[in-house]
Amino acid sequence: MERVPATLLSIPREVRDMIYREFLLIDAEDGYVYNPDTGKLQTAGRQPIELTLMYTCRQIAAEMSGAALRLHTVNFTTIPSRRAWKWDYIITRQWKSLQSILSFVLPWTCKRPTDTLTGMTSEERALCGANEPFQSLFTHQQTLRRIIRHLAATNDDIESFVSTAYLTGSWTADGPNDSYDHDPLRFLSVGTDPWSIPTNEEMNCTLVNTPTLMHEIDLTRATFDLLPAIASLDANIPCRFSAGAAAISWLNSISSNARENVRKIVVHEDQASAVYPETHTQGLIPLCEKYPLMKVERRVDLWSAVWWKLGSRHFDHDKRSRGQHATKLVANWVNEASSCPPNFALVFDGGMWPNKAAPIFQMYVQRDAAWQVTFEKAFKEGSKDSFDAFRSPPKEPYFGKNFPALLRAISDKSSHIRCNFDAGTTWTEAQMPEIRDVLKENATDIRWLETWRNTRKGNPPSNVPFFDTDTPEDELRHLYLRMSEIRDEFDENGSVSPNQPSVKSIRMEAETWAAEWLGIPKNEV
Repeated sequence: MERVPATLLSIPREVRDMIYREFLLIDAEDGYVYNPDTGKLQTAGRQPIELTLMYTCRQIAAEMSGAALRLHTVNFTTIPSRRAWKWDYIITRQWKSLQSILSFVLPWTCKRPTDTLTGMTSEERALCGANEPFQSLFTHQQTLRRIIRHLAATNDDIESFVSTAYLTGSWTADGPNDSYDHDPLRFLSVGTDPWSIPTNEEMNCTLVNTPTLMHEIDLTRATFDLLPAIASLDANIPCRFSAGAAAISWLNSISSNARENVRKIVVHEDQASAVYPETHTQGLIPLCEKYPLMKVERRVDLWSAVWWKLGSRHFDHDKRSRGQHATKLVANWVNEASSCPPNFALVFDGGMWPNKAAPIFQMYVQRDAAWQVTFEKAFKEGSKDSFDAFRSPPKEPYFGKNFPALLRAISDKSSHIRCNFDAGTTWTEAQMPEIRDVLKENATDIRWLETWRNTRKGNPPSNVPFFDTDTPEDELRHLYLRMSEIRDEFDENGSVSPNQPSVKSIRMEAETWAAEWLGIPKNEV
């Protein structure tokens, strides 16, 4: 009797599934990683994914469909890009424009700030977030857009102001372009999700539709032209799109059927990234809600992605003050992830120094949360008014609605937000005797703030990165700080001259920085 050769399809389906699984694990035991250059997935070893078995026949292709995504974790990391720096600048300026429009227009059109809400229904107030104190940075800028839309619809003076502010962005060197046709409120509808990874065309469109004050135009040009050599050092400059932005971009690029097969995504925020990366959680939430079987873990390196900012702006000259800002930077991430579905997790990663992160959390973050609890209690029970959209506590020691409760849940390990180190324990009033003094005084907000700051001064932990050592990023951020100070050195025409001593000085510092930290000879910078 002639024997019929065995084929894969003659094997029971359960066994075939085991074979498919073993095949998909070949060279991919560590899952898949996203390649931003191709927009595709590859193995952790940066090799193409082996799927030749799927091409054997239609039945096998159908049986293996989606199996790779169900089996493997998909990993994303931050993406170095020169465009990220420019996109960060554009979005930051746009958000500040929203704040500026509201700040400048109110004194001219409203007798009291609360007049802003005149004519709103209770539903409109809730939509604008006017019944809640500030919590999420992303939600806050959406609120500004909604309030400005409402104001423009109910007050002709405000629409006129917005129109004028918008039009200045189209002025030429000879003055305003009268023939420029525009909708004064168009910028409110421009799609500018902070987690987007735009093309150059999309960035230019957003820039055109962003209101620009005249004094910013020359400063913008000076900012981009000031350090051309450093700006072109793509991967060497700490400017990146977030891993969250990369994950959102990839998920939106694949079919809905493919998304339904994705089971686990790990978003590695391993470096500081552009455009308020903490808000990018808001872009992941809708995807988590739509695909409940897809688990998303966002791992944030405390040193490189959160506390990286401790060396920037006002902090880099006095390292002793850096711990005073550690809480705010952590709170930004916590607040943005406070209302997430159960299949999302935010993990603060202590990186190479988890034993250094723990004392900072206990010394600064936990203490600040306790201060906020006491401050809120005094604020509400004392002679002060209750919270509203236009009168809230000082920025410090207030770190967002429910932040102390959220931190307590992190410490108790009962939250979808967690740390891979000891997050510490809540401080009590007995541990902070200075609080009793301000409570007895029925102190003003300013007195509270002064006392809080005074109790946090002192020597930082020893041998902790960003507290006792300089890094290349520290030096580069110092240059950025110097660049921002040029704003005070306009010439009589309102522009920045490249021959000004301050500009020349920064160019020399940039050359020194590149030579010292990147090994680039000065004559090549």
